[in-house]
This record gives sequence, structure tokens and C-alpha cells, in this order.
Amino acid sequence: MGVISIKTLDINSQPLEIDNDIEKGFLKGSIWSNLYIPYKYKIDKISFDNDYERAIYMLEVYTFFGVELTLYICTHPNNKEALDMLQKINSERKKICEFIETRFKSLTASSDIQNGYFKLKFPWSDGNVEV
Repeated sequence: MGVISIKTLDINSQPLEIDNDIEKGFLKGSIWSNLYIPYKYKIDKISFDNDYERAIYMLEVYTFFGVELTLYICTHPNNKEALDMLQKINSERKKICEFIETRFKSLTASSDIQNGYFKLKFPWSDGNVEV
């Protein structure tokens, strides 16, 4: 499932292996395959009732992975491989956001896609101002 192709990153001289399957990393709560404490109750798979739930779930997965990588990059700012990976993750996350907003609804109040909801003219304006 993941778009990641990386072997290891070093933290304090200990090589850390990143899971290539980002969904697996999300479910276990760590992107590092050899550095995590397993949850007491393991979740193998999540089922979805519709496409919207699946899309929101994938947004959560990519957001989680991006946050984990950002935390790593804060302590290893010169790691080009990690920076490249973060760019890929952010690019995929942006695509997921665009998919959700065009197919379902906007995710934020400042979204570019408002489905016409905020295209109302102010009654007190001259008609040129839109929200």
C-alpha cells in the first residue's frame, strides 16, 4: 500500500527500519519496524462501510506517517532520504485531501473547494465582495 521505499535510518548509531507498508505502521502505532512496543490489543485490519470512511482513514494514515517523519527530521535535519520520503508522503496526503474535497465535502473552513456554500454575497456590500 505504501509509497515508501527506504531501507534504514540511523538514530544514535542504531539503524531503524521503516515499514514499507505505511498502513501497517499506522495500525501498530509506529513507523519503525524494529523500535516499538506492541499494543495490548492488536488491530489487524479495519473495515469500512463506504468510500468516505476509507478516504478519511487513509488521510489519517498519511497524516500519522508525516508527523512521525517530521519528528525524526527535527533531530536529523540533514537526512536527505527522510526529507524525500516526507515530500512523497505530503504529496500523497494532498492528493487524498483533494479527492475527499472534490468527491465528498471540504475538510477545513479555508478549503479551496466549498461547494458553493461560501459563494454568497454580503447583503450590505456592493455585490463585489464574496466570502
